[in-house]
Amino acid sequence: MKTRAFVVACLALFCILGVCQGGDLRKKFYKLTCSQAEDIVRTKIQEHVSARPELPAKLIRLHFHDCFVRGCDGSVLLDSTASNTAEKDSIPNLSLSGFDVIDDIKASLEEKCPGTVSCADILALAARDAVSVQFNKPMWEVLTGRRDGRVSISGEALANLPAPFFNITQLRQSFESKKLTVHDLVVLSEIRFSACLTQPHRKIPGSNAVVALNFNCFDHGRALIRQFGWLEECLVGDDKGVCQGGDLRKKFYKLTCSQAEDIVRTKIQEHVSARPELPAKLIRLHFHDCFVRGCDGSVLLDSTASNTAEKDSIPNLSLSGFDVIDDIKASLEEKCPGTVSCADILALAARDAVSVQFNKPMWEVLTGRRDGRVSISGEALANLPAPFFNITQLRQSFESKKLTVHDLVVLSGTFSVQSCVKCT
Repeated sequence: MKTRAFVVACLALFCILGVCQGGDLRKKFYKLTCSQAEDIVRTKIQEHVSARPELPAKLIRLHFHDCFVRGCDGSVLLDSTASNTAEKDSIPNLSLSGFDVIDDIKASLEEKCPGTVSCADILALAARDAVSVQFNKPMWEVLTGRRDGRVSISGEALANLPAPFFNITQLRQSFESKKLTVHDLVVLSEIRFSACLTQPHRKIPGSNAVVALNFNCFDHGRALIRQFGWLEECLVGDDKGVCQGGDLRKKFYKLTCSQAEDIVRTKIQEHVSARPELPAKLIRLHFHDCFVRGCDGSVLLDSTASNTAEKDSIPNLSLSGFDVIDDIKASLEEKCPGTVSCADILALAARDAVSVQFNKPMWEVLTGRRDGRVSISGEALANLPAPFFNITQLRQSFESKKLTVHDLVVLSGTFSVQSCVKCT
């Protein structure tokens, strides 16, 4: 796995919540009052992440739960009192962690610059720096100057944060109320899953912020895709044996079907405009194909009287998007009969579906795959991770394919949202 993992891009996007607040936020806000502030945060985070590799996901989730209620004002960090139950102790926040890390950083800053650096800024910087550790450089800019909120009410967290039992319609409404999209919903699901990696048992017991959050600034794509290849590395990377089938290269169809990639892109744009959940569906379809025999399109083959194909295996019964691939294939057959493989169509379609909202290809897809002619239900059942797998079994399953826990977190988002869409 290359170091630029897609999951990190997903984790990073939530810190744009902190960057895009209104008010007097600027670069190096503490330059004159506490010049070492950001260095102190970075150093402490490096210490903690080295001992707790799951910390980036935890701090991003903590930052998101803070921002989703009153804006990024640090109110999620406040303790309850005898007369008030704070956000921290609201049911949706009982599984949050990382508070000890913020407290440790705050203590170090108080020694150096008493009463200067806000907890809200510490949380925004800590979330960014935790994600950035493995890259040895800040992965995005965090403006500073937030003022800490002094109001923290449990009921507001309960009212604003999406409930775990929400169906896809309710989730969409909740996100739309904050000017967020279904794409942001997919990403959040990954954050929630990564927190589960280290919390198998959920615990469930019986003046205002001056700087307001501007949710209109929440645009993860433009800030992140400039630096990351999204799913390129976990779905079409050569280092995982995904690109099977021979001599893959750029513009494989340049001489035999020069318009092939344009046709795929145009058809995908038509379908995604009518079905905004399609990117998740096609990425999942592509993954289920690649996880069995490599990216050979075998998941697209139909069963016969003598053989049950992968498509009809129990793990694949909830897949969708086959009609889209069929439609693209039909268009290509009209233009270039018997030329473009279904395996390449699926790889291109998955990339192009994700890329629609950005108006440009988000990663490069090499082409030249050959279609597999063998598709066996039992192989899908044997190779795809079962829904009842615990984290140890999931890790073993992914390791058998030379995938990492990062890839596991990435794909969980696609699976969870795909399931919600199907079940409503």
